Amino acid sequence: AEVARQAARERFDVLAVAGGDGTVHVVANALAPDFPRTPLAVIPLGTGNDFCRTLNVPLDPAEAVKVLRS
Repeated sequence: AEVARQAARERFDVLAVAGGDGTVHVVANALAPDFPRTPLAVIPLGTGNDFCRTLNVPLDPAEAVKVLRS
């Protein structure tokens, strides 16, 4: 969470998080005061990946990165 808050303060163009639903939850909550200023990219590495499934993010990490690049 602290790394995400620091990234938001430094105003990166995008913050990518690799993990599962719990990791995405922590980072999204840490960024909440700075949305939409700091876009969040999600690379699914968790067990369930419900967040990615809901948003139709490819569950294969390499495919998710391809989508991010496009």
